[in-house]
Amino acid sequence: MPPVKGLSHLLLFCLAVCGASALPAQEIETDFSERYSSDGVFHVVGTSYNAVQFTTQMAERLSRLARRYLPVPKDPPQPVLVKLVPEELADFTAPFLVRPQVNGGVHVLVRWGVDTRFEDVAQALASGLLQRTAIWHYGPEAAPKVPDWLELAFGQELIIDIRPAAIDYQRELALETPPMSIAAITTAEGPFGADLPEIAVDSGWLFRFLEVQTKTTAAFRRVCSAFLAGMNPNAILVKAYPGHFDSARELELWWAVGFEATVRGRQPPFASMEASRELITGMAFVTFQTDGADLRVAGQKLWDWHDNPEARLAMQQRVREVKIEIQKVNPVYFNSLLSLGLLYDSARGPKRDGEEAPSEEAIAEAQAVFEEALARFALDFQTAQTQELEIRRLLRW
Repeated sequence: MPPVKGLSHLLLFCLAVCGASALPAQEIETDFSERYSSDGVFHVVGTSYNAVQFTTQMAERLSRLARRYLPVPKDPPQPVLVKLVPEELADFTAPFLVRPQVNGGVHVLVRWGVDTRFEDVAQALASGLLQRTAIWHYGPEAAPKVPDWLELAFGQELIIDIRPAAIDYQRELALETPPMSIAAITTAEGPFGADLPEIAVDSGWLFRFLEVQTKTTAAFRRVCSAFLAGMNPNAILVKAYPGHFDSARELELWWAVGFEATVRGRQPPFASMEASRELITGMAFVTFQTDGADLRVAGQKLWDWHDNPEARLAMQQRVREVKIEIQKVNPVYFNSLLSLGLLYDSARGPKRDGEEAPSEEAIAEAQAVFEEALARFALDFQTAQTQELEIRRLLRW
């Protein structure tokens, strides 16, 4: 099964909610470390104590997840052997390899180092467990029959099981392009190259769609077992979902409609950091008419127009927009958007009492408030951008 690369756009609160799921930054190096998962399904070995502990915890989460859908036995005679190979000793360049053995075992080799990605480890464990489960139930020749899309789907499910906010990135990525056809997904064979992120994400959403469309948990387990056994995907779908379609064309229409409902039905609690940054960049400018022409200003120049009725009206509208957008802005950029609203409020100058012009003292005081608000917005926006870069670095986006 080919590795999954580049699947990890998360929201800020992922760090707080799922901080323990980050790959270990400081490792205790030993000559040898090993650990069995509590259910005996995985045997993890490596030279880094922290890495072995972390990977085993992920493996135990996967076992619990997979057992909801597949007959994964406890304490099998041959657990999945996961080897965390130091990158300087690895004789392979891929993030991981899955190697079924002639005796029915499965070895998973993970290239471990500073560039090891959480997503790659998740996919390596998922692929290893599914191939080993297929061998347990259907014999040694069953491993290569496990469909690639099912392995990718379980990898995606493990990612969001550990990092729930990841589903919002999966939603974003899924909506960037039309979904792959259900026939293309269920018959896809790696390596996938540049198409890997798309097929991995679409596989995850197909898995969720099929689960929702199945009437009972027991029925969906039978669907998963049938796919695991390498049965014909069309035959599985026809038998499991009678009355939903009568032809290949109707099958694809069923999936296309289901994709939209499943993916768009999942609304993220906040906008992405990138979308929030672009929102603030656009709202930092205000446009109004003067002398019959549009004028676009921002920053220090705002104060130059604090006494212009059209400019004041445009700034007031920006304040209203901030009040609306701040409910969905990413937490990283919350302070920036709030500061921008305060900036526009202060850029309108001193409050006016009817037609009476404000005093010079009031104007000077209002300008000082504006200067302070401008400095605060500049600092908050710069800080937010720094935080975004640091989050991306920590999560290895």
